[in-house]
Amino acid sequence: MTEDMARASTLRKFNPGALQDDEEIIRQFVVREHQLELILEVLCENLGAASNQHLLVVATRGRGKTMLLARVAAELRRDPELVAGLFPVRFMEESMEVLGIADFWLECLLHLANALTPGHPERAEALRETRASLAEILDEQALEQRARAAVLDVADALDRRLVLIVENLQDLESDADPDFGWQLRKLLQGEPRIMVLASATCRFAGLDQADQPFFETFREIALPALDADECCALWRTATGEAIGEREITPLKILTGGSPRLLIFMAGFARHHSMRQLMEELVTLVDDHTEYFRGHLEAFAAKERKVYLALIDLWQPSTAREVATRARMDIRPVSSLLGRLVNRGAVILQPGGKQKQYSVAERLYSIYYKLRRERNEAAVVQGLVRFMAAFYTGPDLQTLVDSLTRESRETPGIRQGVVLAMRTDHGARERLLGCLSFDDYTELFGVDADTGEWIRNRMSLANAAYSKAAYDEALVFLNEVVERFGDSDTPALKAQIAAALYNRGVALAETNRLEEAITSFLQLVERFGSSDELELRVQIARALFTSGALLEISGRSEEALSSYSQVIELFGNSNEPALKEQVAKALVNRGVFLEDIHQRPEALASYERVIKRFGYEDAPALQEQLAIALFNRGVLLAKAQQPEKALASFSQIIKLFGDREEPVFQQMTAEALVNRGAELIRNDRLEDALSSYEQVLKRFGEANESVSQEPVAAALFNSGLAHMKTGQLEKALDSFTQVVKRFGAAATSHLQAIVANAVSNSPYIEDPKITARLYAEWYQGVPIENPEVIRVFQAVTAFLYVTALPVKTLLQILESDTTKREQVRPLIVALRLENGEQVRAPAEILEVAADVRKQFIQLRESRGQSNRNETPGTEN
Repeated sequence: MTEDMARASTLRKFNPGALQDDEEIIRQFVVREHQLELILEVLCENLGAASNQHLLVVATRGRGKTMLLARVAAELRRDPELVAGLFPVRFMEESMEVLGIADFWLECLLHLANALTPGHPERAEALRETRASLAEILDEQALEQRARAAVLDVADALDRRLVLIVENLQDLESDADPDFGWQLRKLLQGEPRIMVLASATCRFAGLDQADQPFFETFREIALPALDADECCALWRTATGEAIGEREITPLKILTGGSPRLLIFMAGFARHHSMRQLMEELVTLVDDHTEYFRGHLEAFAAKERKVYLALIDLWQPSTAREVATRARMDIRPVSSLLGRLVNRGAVILQPGGKQKQYSVAERLYSIYYKLRRERNEAAVVQGLVRFMAAFYTGPDLQTLVDSLTRESRETPGIRQGVVLAMRTDHGARERLLGCLSFDDYTELFGVDADTGEWIRNRMSLANAAYSKAAYDEALVFLNEVVERFGDSDTPALKAQIAAALYNRGVALAETNRLEEAITSFLQLVERFGSSDELELRVQIARALFTSGALLEISGRSEEALSSYSQVIELFGNSNEPALKEQVAKALVNRGVFLEDIHQRPEALASYERVIKRFGYEDAPALQEQLAIALFNRGVLLAKAQQPEKALASFSQIIKLFGDREEPVFQQMTAEALVNRGAELIRNDRLEDALSSYEQVLKRFGEANESVSQEPVAAALFNSGLAHMKTGQLEKALDSFTQVVKRFGAAATSHLQAIVANAVSNSPYIEDPKITARLYAEWYQGVPIENPEVIRVFQAVTAFLYVTALPVKTLLQILESDTTKREQVRPLIVALRLENGEQVRAPAEILEVAADVRKQFIQLRESRGQSNRNETPGTEN
């Protein structure tokens, strides 16, 4: 056992601080730091006050009240400032002998004597003798007066205020005689030598009712459930082992963020043998049956029945499933589940079409199973589910390896494992991931479902994909391919093909393009002659994806061949999944042909998509049709065939303009922008403005389904159209809107359009307008983005050469101190241009020299610059 583990073993579940010194208490106190600071702050304020602010810590059992109070007492004994003015007197957790105010002061004398023993043994002994003599007095009033006086005498002798640390105040309030609360309140309000730091398991009636003694007596401090970071810290203290947030989250849910339950589980999880875990579990339940039972008895009868049904199901369950298990009507069950959710006893699972519920503190399921089932298999079934939910990675693998070994020797353990995996889909999925195929068949027999094991590997690979852990996904996919890649079993072929395809995708994501292409071609070679639809779809996908990768790899002829194979093999198929691959291959083939300047062939490829799929209803095919129409329009515009280009863009608007799907809204917006740009180029300015107005009307407001680039382009192009018609005020309004709406945009594409708006403002022939737009842009522009700063620097250079004096530019650039350092080379370059002597680091001077070279180049090329650029969008 390591030193950390040895020290961890002293952590208390029920009696924090018992038989432990202050140093140990402080070491173990790793959560509730905020509440500790708050309490100490109030105690410090009390030192100089005429009356005391009393405190009440409120939290359910197991939330750490006792540990917090023990930590406060330790601080009062070690902090010099607090030691000088305060003396802690810590009562027992349950003051069962206190039935009246006289009993309270006698109890106080007992704990005061105990507290005095370390530093003042003689005074402590005298106080014990005083208490013993007082205890013989039968007159309650006389006893109260003399016992209270004895307590206050000690406070005077110490010249310190006494901090009475009293737990479970709610029990004192309910069990003591009716006058107790009022008598204590009277003393607390008028006696500065006594302050109370109390705890309670709930907010009892006396705190809220004006006719009750403790109304507004205490400042309340709540202890919420531990968050993930606090759970990690407590787990590290309890076990001596670090744990991450991802690993702690299931345990946090399991325990409800309860420190006590977390410590239970820390001790429970320290062993890695199933037999030891079983022994620990039985001992835990045996030792704490009353604690668990008390939790269940806190519910009303019908609530308890619903709660127990959910415990017994022990997996996320619908209200109907709970109602069936509880043998109750679904309507009251739904209502009761909602009530339990509000109380925090049940959680509503996120996502899914149907609401599913699970117990917030799943530890109670183990208790209930053990008490109810009383057989090893049922308990192992639950325990396996717990481990599958809690442990991850190497820890889970270690436990499963141990579980597999012991299942060979113990039939009950083997039966429980099999039962858990057959009845709990989540546990089966996680545990299958740790079982080799040989172990799997050993547990479930030689006739075990191979397909299920493969499906599990595929599921694990998909889970790894979702978090971009592609190397992890490859481990599972390679396992399937290497073991079953040559299998002729008909039922496995589709899964093997899927594994080959997914392996290719994972390899591509890790930039191992050659290996990815090999995996795709291996799939084609292995199943290329198959007539089964599912396999033919995988072949088409493999050919299409390998074509895209070959294109990236610069293997042009092979890429075209791969796209052509998809078209030749499946071009006449009427199967929707195959038609989708053909349409995508034709589109990609067209884009690739454009890139290598074979425009007639590219156009023919787009035309084939339009002709072949122009009347299809499937969304995937309509998406490819929209892309083909758009690309055809762009290609025709480049070929200076404006009418045909406009017809292509208009067809998109006609076919898809009323569709609500994001992809079609995006294509419509881009088609409208490009249609407007083509109209401007052909001097049809009113028609162009009409096209842009449609963009702004439909997509001008925030619309999450459509990127804002078409809106920005429409605004800017409207400005150009207004300039060409001499409507300079409208042009200025358009440019201003571009800057105002998109000047702080994070994307370089939007910033490029903003830059165009600022750069074209000088043509309105008012330098003040240009300066205003440039300054407004500078205020919002995300200058920390390298792509954006290049655009901003280029526009600054252009304005310096064409429109604005150095002094104006410098005034704007130096106005924002947060950005000034980021554009300092630009500022230095402008100052040097202005003939100033500038002191700056050598590196900045070198960059500024390059900026000045750009100024020179810009002056020389001004005559060739076409600043009136009309942004369109190309796919």
